[in-house]
Amino acid sequence: MKARAPAAPAPAAERAPAPPACVPVHLQALPDIPKSRLSCAPLLWHIPREALRASFLAAPQFAGIPLQQILEDHRGALRVILLADSSYYAAQAAVYMTTLFTEDPAAKNDDDSLWYDLELLEEEKDSAPQPALNRSLAVAVPALLDPGLEEPAKPRNPIQTFTSGVSESFPFSLVGGLMLAAPSGPVLTPRVLDRMEELKETNVFFALQPGQVDLELLEELRFTWGF
Repeated sequence: MKARAPAAPAPAAERAPAPPACVPVHLQALPDIPKSRLSCAPLLWHIPREALRASFLAAPQFAGIPLQQILEDHRGALRVILLADSSYYAAQAAVYMTTLFTEDPAAKNDDDSLWYDLELLEEEKDSAPQPALNRSLAVAVPALLDPGLEEPAKPRNPIQTFTSGVSESFPFSLVGGLMLAAPSGPVLTPRVLDRMEELKETNVFFALQPGQVDLELLEELRFTWGF
């Protein structure tokens, strides 16, 4: 019996288009703040929205996220709980959704909105440029909203001493979006929920691993804040 010759490849016009590639998210450190505690990812306004939506819907890591429902069924700013083992994929999803949901502040030609409004984060003239907060997603540990989650500071540790005041001075309400996540320990606490009043106009995401799900606090997020 003769072997059957392999079929010739289909003409380019007949091939199904390749799914759009998922855009990677680059988390950047902020001046004088450990990246493990607070980082910033620029939003994706340089990509056309339809292309961004298509790549989100084609990405297997986002298969369980009802994008259309989230973008349409909301009370004010976005309120999303992301159940995921990967904080990177959670941040990636948050960047996508924040970009698709909001308008680029740069389109308003408001030059003042493109710079930090915080003396703590002022950069030196010769330092590398930092992303504007209102055009970025901030990824923070919950201890920055609930200081009670802080580990006791070690003596003579200037970094911990310096960053202990971040929760009081960092303008969380000015960021394009905020995601709270932690590799271990609680993410949701009553104090974190109390701070939601300050963030009522901010897009907020909670990235939770299976062991971090607190059903009572989740219900409060859903019914009080529309998550």
